Amino acid sequence: MAMFVSSATNGLAKIALDAVIQRDVDESLRSSAFGRPRVPELAWVSARPSGALPSKNGALGFWVAGGIVGA
Repeated sequence: MAMFVSSATNGLAKIALDAVIQRDVDESLRSSAFGRPRVPELAWVSARPSGALPSKNGALGFWVAGGIVGA
């Protein structure tokens, strides 16, 4: 349930941020605003490989991903 709520709020936050950029950012700067990587996207990309770390129950990957996202 927590993963569903987290996923849903992440999706809604991205849509809301895109809407704010479209509404408030000047036309000449809009493409660069959409082109810049955002912190949640960078955290997701950097934490994703940690799921492949060897561990009996996946705890090592969980703690490494938590540390990366937390940082």
